[in-house]
Amino acid sequence: MAKTIVHIQFKLTVPAAEYVQAVTPMAQVFVDLPGLEWKIWLRNEEAGTAGGVYLFSDAEAAQAFLDGPLVAQVRSAPMLSDFQATRYGVIESLTATTRGPIATYVGDA
Repeated sequence: MAKTIVHIQFKLTVPAAEYVQAVTPMAQVFVDLPGLEWKIWLRNEEAGTAGGVYLFSDAEAAQAFLDGPLVAQVRSAPMLSDFQATRYGVIESLTATTRGPIATYVGDA
């Protein structure tokens, strides 16, 4: 099973600090998401954008996330617009060479 990256980006319709405050309680939801190994939360205050980079254990888990209620909730949130999601396969051999964080965590075993 090949690891899969999902990149999500959107425009904020509220200040970045307000967005961070609103989504902070959601962090645990992502911790418990099936197949998610990690998420990096992104924001660009100058451009008024935010999003995330997600590493999933496989393409099926990534697609289930994209098709699921959590992404639907994000897409419909009034504090954002211009939602974009892109899925990528990971070239694990090259990523490992350049120290990309794709190893399975000991706590996941």
